[in-house]
Amino acid sequence: MVRKMSQTITPPAPFARTVAYLRKSRADGEESVEEVLSRHERILQDYAVSTWGVPLPESRIFREVQSGETIAARPVMQELIGMIQRKEADAVLVVELQRLSRGDLLDVGTLSRLFLYTGCVILTPTKLWNLSDEYDRKFFEMELMHGNDYLEYTKRIMGRGRERSVRDGNYIGSRPPFGYERVFVDKRPTLAVIPKEAEIVRLIFEFYAGSEHLGPTRISARLNDMGLSSQRMDHWTPQAVRNIIGNPVYIGLVRWNRRKEVKEFRAGEIVTTKPVAEDYILAEGRHEPIITRELWDRAQDAARTRSHPSARHDRAAIVSPLAGLLTCSVCGKAMVYKLCYDHKTKKPLPPIFHCATSGCRTRGATVTETLRILSGALRESLGKLSVSADRDVPDPNDAVRTVAAGELEELERQRDRLYDFLERGIYEEDVFLARMSALRERIEKARRTLAELDRTKKKAEDLEQLRAGLEECIRILDDPTAAPAAVNTTLKRILARILYSRDKSPRRKWDDTPIRFDFVFK
Repeated sequence: MVRKMSQTITPPAPFARTVAYLRKSRADGEESVEEVLSRHERILQDYAVSTWGVPLPESRIFREVQSGETIAARPVMQELIGMIQRKEADAVLVVELQRLSRGDLLDVGTLSRLFLYTGCVILTPTKLWNLSDEYDRKFFEMELMHGNDYLEYTKRIMGRGRERSVRDGNYIGSRPPFGYERVFVDKRPTLAVIPKEAEIVRLIFEFYAGSEHLGPTRISARLNDMGLSSQRMDHWTPQAVRNIIGNPVYIGLVRWNRRKEVKEFRAGEIVTTKPVAEDYILAEGRHEPIITRELWDRAQDAARTRSHPSARHDRAAIVSPLAGLLTCSVCGKAMVYKLCYDHKTKKPLPPIFHCATSGCRTRGATVTETLRILSGALRESLGKLSVSADRDVPDPNDAVRTVAAGELEELERQRDRLYDFLERGIYEEDVFLARMSALRERIEKARRTLAELDRTKKKAEDLEQLRAGLEECIRILDDPTAAPAAVNTTLKRILARILYSRDKSPRRKWDDTPIRFDFVFK
């Protein structure tokens, strides 16, 4: 009896506070992604017209073409969640619940809490879902988990199909390597040679494995000087050259799953990495090779003989106090710690931080100067943080929170008694609905009060923790006896990245070029 009535407890949401969400990750059968989204949109607009008399305007339609399995990989969904959290939407209209998510238990819990605590309802053409009702919430979570189970099954089937296709010599990558274009022969995907780019590929292998024995850095510089660019490679980099030299596609092979996605649980978060796998597939392809096997073998022999182990594996301790933190704000690459020597006397000079990206306009600085200015920048941030904390964050009121929590518990007990009275026939349906509506408003008000108190307390705690962390960072940066490893560990407790910027200038104006820092806190 209660289940039957749960569909009528809340009326359809106001038109002005309803948004539509459309998502598709891949084509279904003969239909393209655009056709599927268009068909789903017509279904939702027909519902809107039949419910409110007018279709939803474009400004309240969220479309997402994204194959990401998680909410974190779907930017439009994150935008929608933010809108719901800000109380800018009372209802979300979808074709079916699984359009919201096919993620794991974490995503299911995130969405369940979102719609439960914000009071936002979910509309489908066949039903209104109000997650403050325990039955609606239960079936909502079950429906999303069924979608996740189906997704995992589909991924296994498609993965086996891709492996079979690669072993048959097909190129199934979405982006062809430099020198090729993706084509279909007998309805099967493969590669066709682009003559102009193929000549550049052959030139790279000859530079690397020929008599000149050029390395990737010198090869990329020479290609840029020669003006050998293309639509896909307007500026050559050493990494682009390395990728070509190590890709067996140029001798007619296809490679698959060399870098599989591996998910790990670190520090309370799921981290996705792509390490080099040992069991990747390497098969004879159906495409034409660009270089000979003999030239390929010479290039791989050269790569093995010229490779150098990373210095990090041989050092007893960290020598750079900003290792893994200092990033060039222009190109986004990590700044390099470099030991310097006088070319004439061969005596060591003060070490420097510099950006090794070819063509980047960022100028380096000595490590001592960088740390001194970094300490001042952190001290300035600490001053701003203290002013902000005094102005914006009131003291958390534990007494008020205790009262609000007790009131919420009592209201939830009253709600449970209402269901009991309804089942025993003490309340008629209209009385039950009226009292339940009033009770829900009081419950939501109590929940909002608790949430606001929790946010205030959390903000105060975070600011205090950040303030203490900044003070510790400044102290250790100002300590000339602090070991680089200790400085690095301390900074990484509160900083994710340090963005460094210093414009190029004539050498005579070295001291006039300021260093600027921006911080990304954890």
